[in-house]
Amino acid sequence: MNKFLCGIMLFAAGAASALDLTTNDGKVYKNVSISSVTPVGFDICYTPKGGGLAIREILFTDLSPAWQKKYHYNPKEAAAFTSKVEKLQKMRREDLEKQYKVWLAREEEEDNIEAAIYAKRLNVQLTSIRATPFGCVAYADAPIDSLTAGHYGKVLIMGLELDNGDSWAGNIYPAGYSVTVSEGNLPVYTPSLDQAVILSRSRHNTQPQK
Repeated sequence: MNKFLCGIMLFAAGAASALDLTTNDGKVYKNVSISSVTPVGFDICYTPKGGGLAIREILFTDLSPAWQKKYHYNPKEAAAFTSKVEKLQKMRREDLEKQYKVWLAREEEEDNIEAAIYAKRLNVQLTSIRATPFGCVAYADAPIDSLTAGHYGKVLIMGLELDNGDSWAGNIYPAGYSVTVSEGNLPVYTPSLDQAVILSRSRHNTQPQK
């Protein structure tokens, strides 16, 4: 998919000369083409080490004043854009959670709960915030994300012990309910499909320790 998207970006760039882009931390991106410019940054397609094509988002705050000026970067406009994006992401998460609860209840009645949970699994990169007695609280992001996509927010992971700052990558499965902890009301996930099924079926009778 990345190669396909990069191909589109390169095609759209036409005969324009390839660029090399260096961020403020000294990282160099070779043969860059630019698309999807927003008030906070843009997407680049570039040649990573070892060859091939890759795509990622670059923020204007990570670029020199010359690049910021070239693309008319305005911190106030960027802040307003970020605020709108965060509000829309929150609304989307809340709406999806409501839809999921309705669907899960229907599937549970039809004894299809395992399939329903499996269909809602997420492939994520977790960054632990803190350990809990039965797991951890963590930030969940898609392996490839941007400002506007791939950020799932904070989650409570049952059955996965991670210390503060530890990382973990893999599939997580929703238990179908949320728990209120010091970080807020967080959706409960587990790295095991079987455990997610057990937690979901018992959620009306048993709440995990916070």
